[in-house]
Amino acid sequence: MEYKQQLEFGRSVFKKHDPYGLFAGGAPIDEFDKYINGVLSGLASKNSKEDVAGHLQALLFEGFESEEFDYRECLKIVEEIEGKIK
Repeated sequence: MEYKQQLEFGRSVFKKHDPYGLFAGGAPIDEFDKYINGVLSGLASKNSKEDVAGHLQALLFEGFESEEFDYRECLKIVEEIEGKIK
């Protein structure tokens, strides 16, 4: 799967999970691209999905400076992306 396809799929996964309800509020489709890139990079580097999910959770918390997005939700996002790009 090419990068552009991976990014598009990642966008659909983030839109489905909608961290912080941003898409429901009208956020642009590329709102989470930097986080999707982090997930794709972590998986490409052969990091465990658990490590990638932990990193994603930390990035979301840092980026939005609000309550933590649940680790289990981050793991679901990573697993869904990983399952498609393998």
